[in-house]
Amino acid sequence: MVKAFMVSAALCGFVFILPAYSATAPEPWELIRDTDGISTYTQSVEGSDYDAFKAVTTLPVNMAQVGAVFRDIAAYPQWMANVSEAVILKRYNENDMDLYFVLNFPWPTHDRDTVLASRTTVDPVTGRVNIVTTDIPDANVPEKEGLVRIPRLVQTFTMDYVDVNLTEVSYSVHMNAGGKLPVAAVQMDLKKAPSKSLNNLKTFVLQDTYMAADPMDDVNIGITKTILGLNLKKYNINDTLIKRILDDRDAIARLVANGHSPESRKKNIAIIAGVYLRTPEFAALMDKIDAAGLLPRLMANDVLLDQLSQNPMFTDIIMTSAMKGYRDGGTDGDAMAQALHMIRDGL
Repeated sequence: MVKAFMVSAALCGFVFILPAYSATAPEPWELIRDTDGISTYTQSVEGSDYDAFKAVTTLPVNMAQVGAVFRDIAAYPQWMANVSEAVILKRYNENDMDLYFVLNFPWPTHDRDTVLASRTTVDPVTGRVNIVTTDIPDANVPEKEGLVRIPRLVQTFTMDYVDVNLTEVSYSVHMNAGGKLPVAAVQMDLKKAPSKSLNNLKTFVLQDTYMAADPMDDVNIGITKTILGLNLKKYNINDTLIKRILDDRDAIARLVANGHSPESRKKNIAIIAGVYLRTPEFAALMDKIDAAGLLPRLMANDVLLDQLSQNPMFTDIIMTSAMKGYRDGGTDGDAMAQALHMIRDGL
């Protein structure tokens, strides 16, 4: 990305930011190739002689690991098609920066260069990470002899969370190469760039330096929480309990490690129940059924809490109570009585 994690995302479709040649809706993407796990698309862009191209694939790594590659700007020439030089001109934060690129063009044409603003956003509804690099004027980077300054370049990387070690990645590009090159000749090479880049990325990301990226570190924790919060909604719990879970770093780490496949659902519900047992909402339910006296003893027994949260029957009871209580302020007395019997037996 040209940064940001992991993250996230994720989970869903893509939003591609294209040049604003027209206020009308962009043309649909047309599939032109699907091979080696990479789908390639083309799209006409109103007001431009050049088409846009996009490739999509799924990588067997998490979003933090892909994000670590996207933030390593100096390494771009090692995996991005046609890029021979990539330099950070100005860094605003870990995920936003201004860049200088030099692009290889086949002899006898001149190579191209460009100054780019690279910005990262996270969609709070989908968890999708978008990294958009767009050409910008920069008086501090004058045109160089032997290079043609590209008049228009927009690149977009997206990352979508699929599961703990599955990330869907896309790369789209639209460029006006400038100069007097035939459009058809430029397009012939340009349409291969996204798929070449993603094919290179498949192996490049597996290097130790990128695989060591941590979804829980300061760079990635924001997107990690965003994606986790979206996935927690699938468990039919409301925002109050989700917020409490997202304030519990241990619970976050365990949920992130589990992923959110159907196979991990029981383990995740146990973690959610364990957090719920420590909330004021659960304390209020205990008080309603005149069992508040058990609460201090329960809260002081971390071993018992952990054992109870791993008991499928207890977990089902607690989660049923939690979901009902959060929805309408009520609770299931019989279910809570069963849960209390388990607590008493444990204590």
